[in-house]
Amino acid sequence: MSPLLETKAVSKHFGGLKAVDNVNVHLDEGEILGLIGPNGAGKTTLLNLISGALSVSTGTIWFKGLRIDHLPAHVRARMGIARTFQIVRPFAKLSVKDNILVGLGCKQYSSIFASFRRCRNAFVNKQVEEIIDLVGLSQVKDMPAHTLPLGILRRVEIARALALSPVVLLLDEPVAGLTEEERVGVAQLLQKIRDQSVSVLLVEHTMSFVMRSCGRIVVMHHGKKIAEGTPQEVAANPRVIEVYLGARKGANVT
Repeated sequence: MSPLLETKAVSKHFGGLKAVDNVNVHLDEGEILGLIGPNGAGKTTLLNLISGALSVSTGTIWFKGLRIDHLPAHVRARMGIARTFQIVRPFAKLSVKDNILVGLGCKQYSSIFASFRRCRNAFVNKQVEEIIDLVGLSQVKDMPAHTLPLGILRRVEIARALALSPVVLLLDEPVAGLTEEERVGVAQLLQKIRDQSVSVLLVEHTMSFVMRSCGRIVVMHHGKKIAEGTPQEVAANPRVIEVYLGARKGANVT
């Protein structure tokens, strides 16, 4: 079976800097794939290439058997590739529910204003409520986003991405700044999302979260892929320990 999403020899150069260098990564249907590596390894750049925020320098990107690296970001989003970002940026004065409504409207209409004028119907409200229940936002759905703590806002970001009805969800550091209890909650949420037939590719630095959440992990360093395998295989890889996990400090990633 062909991968759901695949990069083939993808590179991104910024002048003489090779931020992503000849990287082959694939995401299978029903998978949660982790992408890890030190700061500056090229992880977020690779996510930007897949989502269309950046264009590739060389190589190709494939989704459902179709080449997509020439397509703009909004077309990829409509095809089923949604993403979140490291820094949460909700519409601060809108309620949680209305933030999600914007995502549903953007999928169907040409502007945010059209989404508010035309999306407030029973069918769309039902969709919003289903997403709110899935992500665990029922108790705060009517609260303005600017009043909410980071842990809730990261869930709002995920909910807005789910409003696009994605097939693939790209998450950029979804648990950065969260407590261990909040991280466990997000890990459980990702399992629920996968059960909704959404495959997940996530970038993250918190190793306990990656080990708990992902069935397979890809490791990058200086723009290159240096390892790939199960969490146990990656944790035992000497090259990974050397460049990322810190063998000299006796790092434990199990």
